[in-house]
Amino acid sequence: MNELPKLMLISQGKSILDHIQCIAFSKKATIPWIQIRFKEKYSTLDIKQLHEAISKYKSADLKITINDSIQIAQSTNADGVHLGLLDDHPSQARKELLNNSIIGSTANTFTDIEQRHEYVDYFGVGPFRTTTTKQNLSPILGKDGYTSIIKKCTEKNIAKPIFAIGGIEPKDVQTLLNIGIYGIAVSSSILQHENPQAQAHRFLQNLA
Repeated sequence: MNELPKLMLISQGKSILDHIQCIAFSKKATIPWIQIRFKEKYSTLDIKQLHEAISKYKSADLKITINDSIQIAQSTNADGVHLGLLDDHPSQARKELLNNSIIGSTANTFTDIEQRHEYVDYFGVGPFRTTTTKQNLSPILGKDGYTSIIKKCTEKNIAKPIFAIGGIEPKDVQTLLNIGIYGIAVSSSILQHENPQAQAHRFLQNLA
């Protein structure tokens, strides 16, 4: 597995076409990784359109992964899958997807990480602060929560990249990097900004 990009955009939208537009935006804004987080029920047409978009846009400069569904990651030829704590276990994804697939997992505690680290390439850990993007948020971690989790990972020799997620702004990036966070996953901070491309550039600059 090559080194993971340090900025992940999580798509938003009510239709599959909205999410495909997010993919096109990622390419234009030179964002290196997008996770498709489409929570509605997929239709056969949705899968076909998403497969076509992924085939068109994915490259060495843009990784495209799917949230929640191993099957859809397979069907669309995505680069991998991100699994929440209530989704299929990452061990199942490791069995079913190609060897070079990116497999990620949500985590809110060190226990979540300890139970899944053997099967994943990275963890999305959060939330950093309150966010309107996701309902039923886990407890807010903040700086102290991340510091505690990373300390425990070091003590247990668990070296998986950790992506901070949840209400993160460009001004937060250096603080999180100093703690030991590997990268950042964002959604509203970029997609709902008055100038999304400029905001993406700010994140990329701060992560460089």
